[in-house]
Amino acid sequence: MRQYRIKYICTLYDILVLCFILWWISSSFIFNSRVISNEQLIYSYTLSVVYVATRIFRSSISVQRRLYICIAFLGSIEAIIGWGQYWNIIESNHPLFSITGTFTNPGPYGAFLGIALLIQIHFAWHKYIAKQYMSLFMLLIVGLLTGSMFIASFSRAAWVALLIAVSFFFFLFQKKRYRYAGLLLLILFLFSSPFLYQLKKQSADGRLFIWRVCTELIQSKPYTGGGASSFAARYMYAQADFLEKHPNHEYAAKATNNIYAFNEYLRIACEYGLPGILLYVTIWLHGIYCKATYCDRLRKLLLIYLAVFSLFSYTFQVLPLAVLCIVLGAFQNNNSKFTFYAFPMRYLVIMLLLMTIIAWSGTRSSQYEKKEILFTAKQLYTQQNYADAKEYLEKAAYLSPTSEILMDLGNSYFHLQNNAKAEHCFRIACNMVPGRILPQYYLFRFYAITMRNQEAITLGQSILFGDYQLEGSIAMQAKTHIKRYLSDIRMQTK
Repeated sequence: MRQYRIKYICTLYDILVLCFILWWISSSFIFNSRVISNEQLIYSYTLSVVYVATRIFRSSISVQRRLYICIAFLGSIEAIIGWGQYWNIIESNHPLFSITGTFTNPGPYGAFLGIALLIQIHFAWHKYIAKQYMSLFMLLIVGLLTGSMFIASFSRAAWVALLIAVSFFFFLFQKKRYRYAGLLLLILFLFSSPFLYQLKKQSADGRLFIWRVCTELIQSKPYTGGGASSFAARYMYAQADFLEKHPNHEYAAKATNNIYAFNEYLRIACEYGLPGILLYVTIWLHGIYCKATYCDRLRKLLLIYLAVFSLFSYTFQVLPLAVLCIVLGAFQNNNSKFTFYAFPMRYLVIMLLLMTIIAWSGTRSSQYEKKEILFTAKQLYTQQNYADAKEYLEKAAYLSPTSEILMDLGNSYFHLQNNAKAEHCFRIACNMVPGRILPQYYLFRFYAITMRNQEAITLGQSILFGDYQLEGSIAMQAKTHIKRYLSDIRMQTK
């Protein structure tokens, strides 16, 4: 009797994903020095396993249906949590925003609510067509709960994504009246764009500024990119370089420390270059074009929603959204013209074992334990153990630089009598966030202590009359010290 063998059906989508993974490896470890932390390496490996597992079990219609129902249910739970936070019954996960659900930021929270709301709308539509009015009524109540919190989340990116996704929902129908409705929604989006911009103008200007700096990163490495996680490692240096060249830029005084591109396509272009972004966009388009084994229209709408949301946010850096993108892309029918080859499942198991070994070996080095490095660096610096702190701060400045890390590193160099490197770090910190007074004050203090009086006087006067972001008592103390120094200098010259 011939033994039955389970086979894996390889599609064009699989080949595109495999090409992207190979380019990801090449860009991150061959063409560039590694900057990806162990945590991010495990994160990327987890997403790869999710994709393979979904492709294996994607043919189960019951699994897909249960997933959509589960997301719709979780969306309603998230909405309830959001209302609890709104009424101060449940604590928010962010100090500046009152509503975040179980997420750490209202942006991804609004995105998840939008996904759940889109599923609820889809199911409600089918209940309406089937004339199941009791189920329709229940779905409308749940949809009202989710939709009200979706609006309250104030996630403009999610609003835009939902509006465009619903427009495409009407375009999928053959009847003209539905397509006209979709066209009206798109016109509504165009007319509401200025209002959405003005709603959070400072936030919108901040993203435009970040995207402008991203173009500098792309131009520096247009073909290979900087590798996985290189955006967080390179962006603040690029921002410092840009603001040094353009000190009078309108956003210079408002610039802050940042590790997000707020646009997945720009981040991919920065990290993986032209080949990476071409593969990434092709995967999105092919995922939307292919048909699924169940609820294909809903899957397309969700992918369109996430694709639009990715234009304004960091979708693949939020685990629930990243997993959903991968799962939805993998939910496609193998019985299509894009099917290429079927091979025994044991080959896939061997490949997964190899990926596990590679991921495990990559996490063996403590040099890339980002969280531990940042914690240890701060602890040693606070203890004034500058010799040991310097080593960890250098690693932190390589993996995820901020103005605070550069200031601490500069102070460590100064206490170790390496004045050239100390000044270099202070200057970079000043250029990273020109609107912050503390980096400027540290550079001023360095000039004063090293007896570079003329530079100290010039910078001190600039700080006293400069327009800086409010930093409370720190700014007051810094200005008091500067005034005292300038007064002493005047007394000495008399």
